[in-house]
Amino acid sequence: LCMSTITFLHRIEWILVGMICAYGLTIDQFQQTLIAQYSSRVLYIFVILTGLFNVVHTVAMSPLLVWIQFILEIITIGLFDFLLTYKRNKRGFKSNFVILLIFAFAITSLLAVVIQYFYG
Repeated sequence: LCMSTITFLHRIEWILVGMICAYGLTIDQFQQTLIAQYSSRVLYIFVILTGLFNVVHTVAMSPLLVWIQFILEIITIGLFDFLLTYKRNKRGFKSNFVILLIFAFAITSLLAVVIQYFYG
């Protein structure tokens, strides 16, 4: 499959966000969690921008799937930031939030693959 440069950048940004957030959630130092949270927030801007470019590129082919994927991406970003904020404030986050994050991330990724395969 051939993918556009914007789609490639979007996927790389998601991988970076996932790695930074995983690091921030597993480290026990306040400063490192704070750095991970703010670094991921900068990447969120680029994820949202490249996501919007992808929406504009593929919305004519499958508007419902594309908008559902974009909304799921925003929810996933919110969950990442929510968990990092809880971790930074030394509150023990429940495993339900982590399971919800993994579920949202998996559904979003699966939907992205389907959209790319059929409409990309």
